[in-house]
Amino acid sequence: MRKITFFFYTIYYFFVAAILLLYGYIQLKKALKIEKKQGREAAQIYIRKRSPAFSRKLFTCFGIHPKIQDIENLPINDNYIICMNHQSYLDPMLVLGYISENIYLLAKEELNHAPFFKEAMQLFCITIDREDPRNAVKALRKILEYLKAGECIGIFPEGTRTKDGLIAPFAPGSLKIAYKSKKPLIPVVVDGTGNAMPKKSWIVRPANVQAIILKTVYPDTYESYELYETAVHESMQKALNKLRNN
Repeated sequence: MRKITFFFYTIYYFFVAAILLLYGYIQLKKALKIEKKQGREAAQIYIRKRSPAFSRKLFTCFGIHPKIQDIENLPINDNYIICMNHQSYLDPMLVLGYISENIYLLAKEELNHAPFFKEAMQLFCITIDREDPRNAVKALRKILEYLKAGECIGIFPEGTRTKDGLIAPFAPGSLKIAYKSKKPLIPVVVDGTGNAMPKKSWIVRPANVQAIILKTVYPDTYESYELYETAVHESMQKALNKLRNN
């Protein structure tokens, strides 16, 4: 019975996913055309009005209704950096749809070569090639420019999706830009997206997805980067355990 149910769900999934991707691709292309003619700000106004609803539709169409806890911990009058654990490709959509709709995400350069991903990266991300020092420096400068302009930045400090569902050790120096910028850091812990879209699977399935926004971490309160990074990691792992035990 389960095999039959999954068979029909798979047909439904690919039909709905095709419609969503086509709609999303058209909107991304329109935004990029606007950017060429009217500039980045006009393109961002256009796409940011549509992206939260698109992200939420993606979740609800596949039976996922994310629960977000402590959203009030996000600063209202200041820009900030979000530090989030990474379970699946759904995580960026969760942030844009339910947590911080105007955020720019730091992403790996390698994702910038696939259709749809490429267009989305241009509008929502700052890409970084960790194997190319010049590219990395350029990306870090861009992050600082965005922060100075009042934009919010999102970082996945593990550097890749988790293999075991736990929060992996952070990639070396992944939070240094946050520490040096002195901007408020908001740890966000998500759980369940890895079940909704496991590694090596392109099928999104119903799952219990939840996230919790932790209290702001201020770099100035830590004497060294190492203490700062350790405190952020420990608080996030503790919050993940709390989510799973509730």
